[in-house]
Amino acid sequence: MAKLAEFEDGKIVLETVNGTKNIRARVKAADNSWKVFSTKEKTLEKAEQVAKTTFFTGKSRVAQGQPEFSSKKFSYYCSLYKDELIAQINAGTAKTVFTTYILIVDKWIIPLLGDEEITTIDDDAIFEFEKKRQEKMGRVPAKGTINQHNVVIRAILSLAARKKAISRRDFPVLTVKDKGKQSKRRPYFTEDELEQLLEFLVVWSAAEGKSYITTYKRTVLMYYIAFLIKTGIRPGKEVDRLQWKHVDMEFKKDGVSFVKITVPVGKTKDGAPRELIAQHSVRQSLARLYRYTNPDSPEAYVFAMPDGRPVTGLSEMFRNAEL
Repeated sequence: MAKLAEFEDGKIVLETVNGTKNIRARVKAADNSWKVFSTKEKTLEKAEQVAKTTFFTGKSRVAQGQPEFSSKKFSYYCSLYKDELIAQINAGTAKTVFTTYILIVDKWIIPLLGDEEITTIDDDAIFEFEKKRQEKMGRVPAKGTINQHNVVIRAILSLAARKKAISRRDFPVLTVKDKGKQSKRRPYFTEDELEQLLEFLVVWSAAEGKSYITTYKRTVLMYYIAFLIKTGIRPGKEVDRLQWKHVDMEFKKDGVSFVKITVPVGKTKDGAPRELIAQHSVRQSLARLYRYTNPDSPEAYVFAMPDGRPVTGLSEMFRNAEL
């Protein structure tokens, strides 16, 4: 960091920050605190204009009995964003990844970026955020992790723009280009690993001392994983929107019994439902799940909460299962 210039008896300071091109300003407020922000300018002349505009606008606002600097913290818009995600989860319209986004906000975005004012979230702020994130992780994050964080930050900025707090043209550049490590695909589970996993889930789901909802979700997760293993369906929308009316456990072909599943949200080119024939062994676990969740109609979701909503948070529960 190096000082470039100062004005108004040292109440306005312009300086450079290592690793960034934009000039940063520090403006002294009426209470002697400092407002620090990026001018988003690379030349001293233009940066001076931005800093002085902020300084004298603040003095004018104080004279009118208004807050000197009215910009809200980034954490404020993080909270609004979380509220929107939670509302969709409660309404049963959420994407599976929403619970992950909430965790990202709480663990990474608010602690490392939340104290910044919404108007100062620029390339400099993102540079600092990425540096702090790597320090907190103790390693270079994977590209997939960076991308997920970028998706969340971009969504929060879009919300702030919708609230007229910032302009979209001032959004920072969020990219994974030349950043992070390429993730390595995990090898497929072996038969022995799958057997050990299912055995663990049986014991884990029945552990004593847990709340009703925790035990319930653990049990549903056990059947969920068994279903994925025996059908080959990927976790996500394909499974989350599956209803009992989509499952035919009495399907026969050439005199042989199968379980036919009509996937309502398929990955076909036209988005049309697709059918798959599952292993006969999936019938037993589906029948047990049916008895456990006790659905009240064919419209009920196969993997549902006690109130009938699609179950959520299974990925996080699995990651925290201490396998």
